[in-house]
Amino acid sequence: MSATRARCLLILFLGALTAFRLYYVQTIPISEDEAYYWQWSRYLAWGYYDQGPMVAWVVWLGTWLWGHTELGVRFTAVLLGLGLSLVLYEFCRNIFKDELLGLMLVVAANGTVFFTAATIIQTYDTAQTFFWALSVYAAALAIFESRSWAWYPAGLACGLAILSKYSSVLLPVMILAYLLADRRQRFWLAKPQPWLAGLLALIVFAPNLFWNANHHWTAFGHTIGLAHSDWNFTAFEFLAGQAGLLGPVFFGLLVAGLIVAWRYARHGDRRLGFLLWVSLPALVLFLIMSIKSRVQPNWAAPGYVGAMLAAAYVIKSKLSEGKAWRRWLAAGLVSGYLFVILAYLHVPIMKALDLPADQDPTNKIYGWPQLGEEVAAELKVWPGRQKPFIFGLRYQTASLAAFYTPGQPHTVGLFLPGDRLNGYVFWEDPCKFRGRDGLGVVMGRPDLRRFFKEVKWLRELELKGPSGKVLHRLNLVRGRGFSGCDGRPEKFRQSLCSPK
Repeated sequence: MSATRARCLLILFLGALTAFRLYYVQTIPISEDEAYYWQWSRYLAWGYYDQGPMVAWVVWLGTWLWGHTELGVRFTAVLLGLGLSLVLYEFCRNIFKDELLGLMLVVAANGTVFFTAATIIQTYDTAQTFFWALSVYAAALAIFESRSWAWYPAGLACGLAILSKYSSVLLPVMILAYLLADRRQRFWLAKPQPWLAGLLALIVFAPNLFWNANHHWTAFGHTIGLAHSDWNFTAFEFLAGQAGLLGPVFFGLLVAGLIVAWRYARHGDRRLGFLLWVSLPALVLFLIMSIKSRVQPNWAAPGYVGAMLAAAYVIKSKLSEGKAWRRWLAAGLVSGYLFVILAYLHVPIMKALDLPADQDPTNKIYGWPQLGEEVAAELKVWPGRQKPFIFGLRYQTASLAAFYTPGQPHTVGLFLPGDRLNGYVFWEDPCKFRGRDGLGVVMGRPDLRRFFKEVKWLRELELKGPSGKVLHRLNLVRGRGFSGCDGRPEKFRQSLCSPK
């Protein structure tokens, strides 16, 4: 296939896929975490309790363009997914000098749950993986194409990746390890460009450091705490999650491709050596972490950028050697796209399977627009002129109530003593609601009498999914005469208010 034809097919494929994704993201409600990130975008800052600020910034951009809608929240996720595909293609075109390989990799990668989910659901990982890939590509241009200037975009992209998710600090360490390990590349360590690139990444990240310093180092502490839970062996679960993200066949091909790539790298293929250095250490680290604590499957996502490029290069070289590789590749493409299509058609499938609500993987998405309707109905009949402030005890329900209640009011996150904290500790000072009534959206019936003079449980909400099955049960509660304080630790109180 000529390079021109490969480019034309790439444009047609990505154009059609992006147009479909832009349509599809408007057809499903936003998830719990997406509503939370949307709340972040309403309180723009250089940092947040949970992570760096990038996801808030990209959500803000989307909502600025398309309004506070499902499309607005997810628009930039679709564009970042498109950008990631283009970066992979450009890497193959400029580093491997093979545009057909780039087309094959883009088609195969978009047939995985990893790519599909990251380009229709707004997460930390979407921006992180794009900027990680961009940094890897720019560094490869500098190293293998002698374009010294490319170190600077590599540093800029690396800083933006760290602002997206803190685990991206692994990337500059791995690039430095590669330069040290390959004696033919050590000359770069005597040049200023790589060090200036690292300085640029630090400058980009510095505002978040200052934010953390002024907010009790909460984001760093939260991130480190996720990796220091009690002993919990989840290595098999982690590996199963990786197979699920990529598809079992593609996961097997990736592992086989990496084994062959390792052999090629040991025999002098510098490009494969670089890709293995910027992928395998991260993947192995998360596998080791899963021996001690729970590691979510998506945590390792950016490590697959280099791994997929290396494996794709090896697999394409093997296609002419026998039918086995071609058959497995065909099986991976067919099974991958079949699974992706089934994911898009999940509504009729979930209806047919008739799973219990707690086993339905879509229950984090559906039912929430009904929550907004119920809150609005309660506000309509609320006694007195002054409307209540709306609160939740979980960031998920507080955020979803804000997004789906007409007018999208600002909501308040209150905390029971000992509750896990979240971004709401920095956004609304509860003390300013002292003496006011509150309308709560809570799970179960926790003791709220420490916060209000009088508590009245109004009614239970049964939020249903497309199948008509109840997915969530919540309670609406009225609290009269808010004390002005909740159970958050003293250092997170924004005023001199003290609990009563």
